[in-house]
Parts: sequence; structure tokens; C-alpha cells
Amino acid sequence: MTPAITSEPASSAQDHAAERDVRDLPNALVALDDILARCEGRPLALFLDYDGTLTPIVDDPEQALLSEGMRAVVSDLAEECSVALVSGRDLQKLKSLAGLQHVTHAGSHGFDIETADGRTVAHEGAMADLPALDRAERQLRQRLSGIAGAIVERKRFAIAVHFRQVAPQKVDRVQTVAKEVLAEQEGLRAKPGKMVVELQPDVDWDKGRAVLWLLEQMGAAGSASPLYVGDDVTDEDAFRALKGQGIGVLVRDDQPRASAADYVLDDVDEVRRFLEVLTARLSQG
Repeated sequence: MTPAITSEPASSAQDHAAERDVRDLPNALVALDDILARCEGRPLALFLDYDGTLTPIVDDPEQALLSEGMRAVVSDLAEECSVALVSGRDLQKLKSLAGLQHVTHAGSHGFDIETADGRTVAHEGAMADLPALDRAERQLRQRLSGIAGAIVERKRFAIAVHFRQVAPQKVDRVQTVAKEVLAEQEGLRAKPGKMVVELQPDVDWDKGRAVLWLLEQMGAAGSASPLYVGDDVTDEDAFRALKGQGIGVLVRDDQPRASAADYVLDDVDEVRRFLEVLTARLSQG
């Protein structure tokens, strides 16, 4: 067990860099030459979100298995550069669903990490909030038990309340219950996502800070070119954190919004093609 993560010193992950309309961002597959040129010959450090990036978002979160094709692509990439999965998923669930070797897994938005060489580390501040998460989980399961389609997914360092399968007229009720439970527990915060709200430890940590921490641990801060690919609003923390030192690629959906990403991809299939071409280019030296 490596020393626990702490939130000091403060990083730039919370700085809101200039954002642009996703409809104005160039396509990363088309602009691959430009992306590689920005790396300026430095080794690539690749960070990948999971749901909505490597695998389509599905109604049942337990069924979000990585396809054999995508698994092969990411495995090939891991032979060419360092690769880390950075996900809201529980660490053990992420490892189980992805089925990948020789990559770093950062679960629960980076609160819980297992490096490619098998070292594990958890955020020190988040450990103190585990009892509050336990209490919140019991309350959520009790109060949402009568709402069809509501799913309470417990992770080690978070509780995800999914409402993708909830009838539209019941969604407000699910969100209200989550807010009520949050208000009753000190030390927790809410983090919105796509048809989900998460209760997390209220510490200064997110995907962006986790990426910067991993770069430090790899000895790659300032010497590698970090590239982050993600689709969710939680991935914006990473895009902002890497402004000025790395590259952000958003897997966009049909909803217009602003993003701190530099490039876009249209869907999971295009992510796979992008990673395939990237692997080929890296293998050529």
C-alpha cells in the first residue's frame, strides 16, 4: 500500500479555463497530426474515462462490459505508452468490467487507485468519510425502494444514484431524496453526471487532481504529454487541469454545451478508431 493521497499542494484542477462550444471544436481523428505535433516528441501519457468513452452508456451499469475490440486496442496502446483508466466506477468494478492488464485504474473519480505495477493508494481525507457514506447508503436504499428504476450503486468512496430507468415524472423525486440525504450527512457533497448524481466525500479532489497526481507519481509531470479522453461533465475537471500542459478530447453527445476540451470525437466507435490510429503512429516511432 503506497502512502495515502492527500489534496496538498493545491493544483490547477479547480481553475476554470476558457471554454468553447463543443460544436466549434476540431475532430481529434482528423487532427491527429496536430495532436502529435503538440506532443513535441515527448512520451505520451494517456488517460481514458470508461463509461461513454470506451464503452457505450447502458441502462444497466452492470452490463457496461468492454468489447473485445476496444480491449485489444487499449492493450496494444499500453505497449506503446502509459495508460490509465480514470472513472467514476468503483475500483474493483472498473477492473472487472475492463479486464485490462498493465494499465493504471483510478476508480471513484480518483479517490481509489491501483497503478499498473499493482500498488494501491486511497485518498486520506476520503477514508474519514466512509461512515457518512455508509449511513447515506442505508437512507437512500430505504427511501428510494418504492421508485421503479432507481438504482443505488455503492462504491467504496461514493454512492451513485442512477435514474436513467426512472419514469420522467419520478426523476424529480429521486433527485430530491438524494438532496435530502446529502443534507443530513456532514462531510459529503453531490457530483452530477449523465442521468446520475453521486454522493462523494467533500474533499478537494476530482479527476483533474487525480490525473496531476498520477503524472507526479509517474515522474512524468512536465516531461510527458498527457492526453485525456472523456465524455462526462466530471471529465471537465481533467480538461481544465491539463490546460497548458496537455490535451483534452471530449466524446460529445447531442447536447450543445461549453467544454474545456481541445478536440472532440463523436462516439465510442470513433474513440476506437482514434486509438487504433494513435497506436499505429506510436508504433512507428
